[in-house]
Amino acid sequence: MPTVQSYAAWDQDACHPSRKGPMFPCDLDGYLSFLRAVVARYDGAHPDYGCAYPEPDCYQPGDHQYPRWQGGARPAIHYWQIENEVNLKPSWSDSPARYAALLEQAYRTIKSACPDCKVVMAGQSGQGVSAAVYPLTDFYRGIYEAMGSRCFDIIDDHMYKRRGDYILYRQRQQETAAVLAAKGWTGIEFWSTEMATFSGTPSRAMGYQSEQDQADELVKRFVFLFASGARKVCWPKIIEQGWFHGDPCNPFNFTDLIQNPLSPEDCSDMDNPKGFGRTGKKLSYYTLKLLIHKLEGSDWRDIRILHQEGNVYVFEFKSKGKPLYVVWWDWFREQGEGKTVELELKDISGKVTITEAVPDAANGSELRDAAYPLFFNTQEVPLH
Repeated sequence: MPTVQSYAAWDQDACHPSRKGPMFPCDLDGYLSFLRAVVARYDGAHPDYGCAYPEPDCYQPGDHQYPRWQGGARPAIHYWQIENEVNLKPSWSDSPARYAALLEQAYRTIKSACPDCKVVMAGQSGQGVSAAVYPLTDFYRGIYEAMGSRCFDIIDDHMYKRRGDYILYRQRQQETAAVLAAKGWTGIEFWSTEMATFSGTPSRAMGYQSEQDQADELVKRFVFLFASGARKVCWPKIIEQGWFHGDPCNPFNFTDLIQNPLSPEDCSDMDNPKGFGRTGKKLSYYTLKLLIHKLEGSDWRDIRILHQEGNVYVFEFKSKGKPLYVVWWDWFREQGEGKTVELELKDISGKVTITEAVPDAANGSELRDAAYPLFFNTQEVPLH
């Protein structure tokens, strides 16, 4: 899914010379003309790829821009996102109403070029939001209020934060759905194309999380977000980014699943980061692999929530015709050595196999790929 941004400096300089970030395009006709052409080129249907001139030219005589695809396979893109994290000034320095106006124009243009294509709103950032809550931001509320008609197909939300914060996702989703329902807009599809938590110490303020903490939260985020109605959930990257935006202590250097030797492990002293040179897969890598292995073939649109009280959560999947349960207790939210919850499960009897989703290790460096999945604790227990 490409993200289209009005970030052409030559355009922005024409009417926004003192801007702090992207703003409404100065040459709107030029922006829409580009958008129409790029959608037509990649929709997989236009026989001329959206070109105005025959091969080898495309947009004007002599430009030699007629597309050629490696191996002859023609790509087809059917999802287009307009801007990114517009509630952050570096990403969008204009008003909510102006973004709503741009989105409406872009929506009409994309649909005219590709009626089957879907338009995705800019992902909503969670930066600057209190750690205890995760509401619909005032900026996005302003976008919806400014819209005269629904001009999007999908809402995207970005969520990082700490272990245990997965539970806050539902708050923002429900608040957003209520605002849209008040306008008569229902059946909205929700995505989260950036969703992660970290391991290590990105800063003294953020504190430390172990690889076990990250792997534990990975399972909960995927399962809880899908069970809450999200249709697509994406961990941003597999390999750590190193010096994101030139900063070794940027939190985005700590969120991924395979270590990058350019990323430190400890930025508690941001002037003296430590722990460079690490390589290898984190525990979260193996946890994601197990999650895919166990839940492959499941219908992620049909997840039954069997229990979600007292910090205990039980979800039922149907995997290859058989029930599979994902269960956890957020022990860190309360005191005690254990907890018992009784559930009546009608579809199974006899014994069940229980597999712990986080490997039995302090970090990924203790594990060998060849030993997968033997390093996950597994036991069979009888049902009563």
